[in-house]
Amino acid sequence: MGHLGYHQFRRAPLQFSGTVPYLIVGAAASLLYVQGTADPGALRAAGLALVLQILTWTVAMALLAKRSGNSIRLSDPGVLVLAMAALYLIYPSIVWMKTQTIAGVSITYETASLLFVLHSLFIIAFTAGYICIAPRWRTHVTLDIGRPPSGRSWLLIPAGILFVGIATRLVSGGGLFPTTNYGSNWSALQAGILSSRSRGGLGYILTQINSKTYFYPWVIQGVAGGLMLYGRA
Repeated sequence: MGHLGYHQFRRAPLQFSGTVPYLIVGAAASLLYVQGTADPGALRAAGLALVLQILTWTVAMALLAKRSGNSIRLSDPGVLVLAMAALYLIYPSIVWMKTQTIAGVSITYETASLLFVLHSLFIIAFTAGYICIAPRWRTHVTLDIGRPPSGRSWLLIPAGILFVGIATRLVSGGGLFPTTNYGSNWSALQAGILSSRSRGGLGYILTQINSKTYFYPWVIQGVAGGLMLYGRA
């Protein structure tokens, strides 16, 4: 491919210019929707926490947009994380204001208010950390894709996790092959989340982290396979 300007790579093709006004309009529309549809009790108990969450997300996205010339670049990892936060944090929060349930689970007013504040703290912490460590896009960089990383070395990560799981299962008296399937594993994961939520504390935090990262080895395995196929091409 030769030399590709980094500025051109980051600008094309997915870019939305003049984003900050749209973010403000979107936040205002969301707040008006909540005010018109929310349960009165939920609005009194968790309304301020939800406003804090929406405004925090809006400011965070605006800051990332200002770093890129007042535009949102979907190639920016920070933008992608905030977009996922809007889908998996803010949207369920807005739904709760109307139904008092999240993913079919009934949540009390006090728990929901605390959860919305924790969402805001996560957005603040992530955005601050990302702005501090993420480099700004540069005008030019040389991209060398002729020598990709070794797929075999990447494959060692999921393979190691697999061997550790087999060894643990054998030591505990199980068989070489697991007796569970994807459906039962998913049900067990959700049951563990609900159980740890009632207990709270560090166990709940660790369970939440595991529920968001348990599939990473599969992703790494796919990347490793792609790199190995690319090496053979």
